Amino acid sequence: MVDGPVSPAEGNGEHRQDAAASAAARPGAGDARATAVTVAPLGTMPGAAYQIYPPGASLYDVLSALWRAKWFIGLFVVAAVAVAVVALHYATPKYTAKMVVAPVSNGLGTGGGPVGGAAAAVSVLGLNFLGTKAATPFEKFQATVRSVGFARVLQERLGLLQKIYADYWDAQNRRWKPPVRSGFLRESIDWLKSYLNMPVWVEPDERLLARYLGKIRFDPYETLPLFVISLEDKDPQFALDVLRAVYNEADAYVRTERARQVRDQLDYIRARLRLVTVAEYRQTLLAIISQKERELMILEANLPFAVEVIDPISVSARPTSPRADIILPAVAVLSLFLAIALVLIRFSLRRARLNTYPPVPGKG
Repeated sequence: MVDGPVSPAEGNGEHRQDAAASAAARPGAGDARATAVTVAPLGTMPGAAYQIYPPGASLYDVLSALWRAKWFIGLFVVAAVAVAVVALHYATPKYTAKMVVAPVSNGLGTGGGPVGGAAAAVSVLGLNFLGTKAATPFEKFQATVRSVGFARVLQERLGLLQKIYADYWDAQNRRWKPPVRSGFLRESIDWLKSYLNMPVWVEPDERLLARYLGKIRFDPYETLPLFVISLEDKDPQFALDVLRAVYNEADAYVRTERARQVRDQLDYIRARLRLVTVAEYRQTLLAIISQKERELMILEANLPFAVEVIDPISVSARPTSPRADIILPAVAVLSLFLAIALVLIRFSLRRARLNTYPPVPGKG
């Protein structure tokens, strides 16, 4: 109820606002595309109009918002791809050396002992370790490549650390030299490490070499019982040399360790044989000794023990990473989705702000 006389202009304006609000509240009222309704009271300036949005946005509204922002989306994608192109230009290309190998199936080093009565004799004689299921030679080969002990052996024979970290090696004085750090960020990091009693710089050692060798991949070769062993490095010749050395040294390392284990077992079994008087037990021990001696003879033949080469080592003629044919399309697609997400977020915030419109004057 409004006190005092009401002018026709004010009455008409209030009546039109009530009608527009009622029409907007009715289900199905207005345009099916849920466009905005503009209500301007009579006698007011156009800038004083109230813009009212329905509670939900239709697909047409969303598509319209995206179409209006098409230039922003396009420029956003082009800028992202341009940044990726520049990054690829300054990235260090890497090459991949690889070889195809097959695990050797010689039955050696996989455990498994006597069965039946012989197994009972082995248990009585304290030779239970003969029946323990052990890892295959190929599994030992994989574990050896990533081990610190093997990295130490490889460093002693080939000196790989001096080649991998040549920038930190003083060949004239034959010692490691700390890197020269400059810049506010690096100096701040060094100060923080020193403050926390952490070493600012550590000389490369076999643990760091083992981490580098951990980059060697063992991937199945299609559906065949074969494996692709590969290593990626910025120097193609170095990657090829390291992979060849790793194959030769790791196979010899596993074979040598297995031979040492067999010799220790033979010494123990022979010592037990001198103390056993039961004929059945002595026969079992003699059979085990014969088996171990045959295995030792094969190990000493210097044949491939864990893996044998199917396809010799080769290195790619072109860089294998970074892959521009994969990175650029991926950046374009991801930047497109990100630009669309930004447009929709802006559209939702703007619609939420405009939905909160002031009350109609004169309504309490």
